[in-house]
Parts: sequence; C-alpha cells; structure tokens
Amino acid sequence: MTTQLIFLGLEKSGVHLQANILAKQIGIPHISMLQLFSRSMRDRFSTELQSIQQFDRLSSPNIEVLAMLEVRLRQPDARQGWILTDFPTNLAQAHSLHLLLEYMGYPQPQAVYFNFSPQILLERSSLELIYSPDSVEQRLERNQRQMWPIVEYYQELGCLKTVEGDLAAQIVNEKILEALQIAMFV
Repeated sequence: MTTQLIFLGLEKSGVHLQANILAKQIGIPHISMLQLFSRSMRDRFSTELQSIQQFDRLSSPNIEVLAMLEVRLRQPDARQGWILTDFPTNLAQAHSLHLLLEYMGYPQPQAVYFNFSPQILLERSSLELIYSPDSVEQRLERNQRQMWPIVEYYQELGCLKTVEGDLAAQIVNEKILEALQIAMFV
C-alpha cells in the first residue's frame, strides 16, 4: 500500500517538522516544493524535466512546477508514497495537482491541514525581527486567505484531515497518525 499525503498549513505551523518526522517513521520521502526548486535539484532532474516539457505544451503558469513535481514523483524512493509540502499554494494549483496525480495513476491523496490559533502563529512569526508586528499580522491574514480555498477544496473532495497544530510536536505527530489511521509498531 502506498501513502500519498499533502500537508497544508500556514507559515510557522510546523508543517515541515511534522512531514520530516512522519516521513522517517513510515519510510517515505518528504517532498518540499521549496527544496525541489533549489539549483541542485533542478540540475539533478534537468534531463527528465526537458523531456516532459517537450511533450507538454499546456499553457499554464504552473507547468514548470508540475513538471518538476512529476519528475520527482517518478523517482524510485517515491514509489511507496510521499509527503508533499509547500504546494499547492492556491486553488488553481490544487486543481492542477489533482489532474497531474490522476494522470500519473495515483489515488486521491490525503490532505492534512494544521489548524492553529491565530494568536500562536502571530507569536511565532513575531519572533522574526525583520518584520514589524503589523506586517506579520498582515502576512498571516494574506496567507490565511490564500490557504482557506485550498482547505475547502480538499474538504469537498472528502480527503481532508484537520490536526490541531499548536500542541507539542510529539502530540501533533500522534494526532496525525491517529487521523490517518497509521499504526506504528515499536
């Protein structure tokens, strides 16, 4: 059985931490779209990316993103599943991702949304001295507005699990395992 997961959450919600923990626990890769677009990853997958883009003449602003993701999902370590973070970041990308996964023969992935108290996210984000508290709050509100349609989309598809993210990391991990009905045997 393969496990395909999409982790959704606002900045500073612990999505990457939880993806890394779960990926190690169940032996599947954590695929961060931010890391995927690093120079080293682009160089590593350049040949495969070029071959996909030659055949794919879709006029979509997300085509390079989807092509990179397709190349990454076809790697041997992703055959037993994966955890995707940092994508989708808007509703159009969620629709495109759905079509890509369908094209690749994947079943509908489970989406996990990390729900957080706005106050805790604001406190975590305010630790960054670069931003004033007002700009941190505005950035969180903007991100929330962008995230909510994606959360609703996966909810409508019937594949969304919501986890309270403002608990201790170990408890959040236990909540994820419980929500996804993943049994861990020690």
